[in-house]
Amino acid sequence: MFVKTRWPRRSLALLFFLSLGFATLSGFSLPGAETTVRVGYVSTPSVNGQLLVAQEKGYFQEEGLRLEGRDFTSDIPLMRAFAGGNLDVAIMGAMLASLPAQGFGRVFLVNSREIDNCLLLARPETGAEKLEDLQGTMVVSVRGTSAHLFLHHALKAHGLDSERDIDLVSLDMAAAVEAFLAGSVSYIATWYPHDLRIREKVPGVRTLARAGDYPQAGVLTAWVASDAYYASNPDTLKGIIRAWIRANQDLLVSPQENRDLVGRIGYPDLPELAAGEGWSRIKLHSTREWLDFYADGSVDAWLDQTREFLAYGAGWPQDTELIMDRQLFWETGKAALAKVEGQGEHDQE
Repeated sequence: MFVKTRWPRRSLALLFFLSLGFATLSGFSLPGAETTVRVGYVSTPSVNGQLLVAQEKGYFQEEGLRLEGRDFTSDIPLMRAFAGGNLDVAIMGAMLASLPAQGFGRVFLVNSREIDNCLLLARPETGAEKLEDLQGTMVVSVRGTSAHLFLHHALKAHGLDSERDIDLVSLDMAAAVEAFLAGSVSYIATWYPHDLRIREKVPGVRTLARAGDYPQAGVLTAWVASDAYYASNPDTLKGIIRAWIRANQDLLVSPQENRDLVGRIGYPDLPELAAGEGWSRIKLHSTREWLDFYADGSVDAWLDQTREFLAYGAGWPQDTELIMDRQLFWETGKAALAKVEGQGEHDQE
């Protein structure tokens, strides 16, 4: 039996206001480094995987950098802190495509591709079995994020409109999950690893859709610098890129070892992450592959795909190009490849 449940918005309002601006200090400051960089991110492997590897292995420290990390519950409070000058750089997903409309921020490093990171879940008592069952129901998510992008494309593929055919309630993701767990709302579009916590707390929860079935729902994650920080600290940003390149390569060459490291440091309560659950939902690329994607226009196409959705589903205008510096990664990545190739030739002598 399929049961449609509609709940008054007032029952979710308190959770929304409590969630505004919520963030925690992640506590990975490196002692003895020279330059402090305040970085914000949302905890999911597609966003902070390379960051955690580089931090743990001392790659930032070797570049003379001391990173102060702040872990946010979603891109909305992260963007608020970034706009308010409380962060120097941020790592974000779909929200980075809104930077032109908001008039600040410069993308300087693409991080990963999310290909199956989001899911649409239903509480077991709904009896829902397919996406068409959502018509006229309340769904909780975070407007303007990768979860919202996924929800939009999933519904569209089944003849539904995410603005007209459902009642979309936008909360911070931590509050959205709590509302779902409490039964205040019966449907949630969320991202990994929140679904693991939901499955643990709500036996029998149903997966109605996942992003991997909708290629248009894929998004890039990227590092963004504030305008002022970008203008004044190009060498620091190059240092971040060099450290990132090493950590990214580690994840590609020795995946299990470094996934275990990320799970142990960033997600100690989720052993499934180290086992590979989350990594199957994202795509990492080598430095050479990213350079090719920059050159052939793939990066721009992926970003434009997200930006077009934000113009429709989140109300962001799309009459300006994404503010992105391609040269920093191009130069630093080329230099890193040349160094590796030079070392290889030397080893063969």
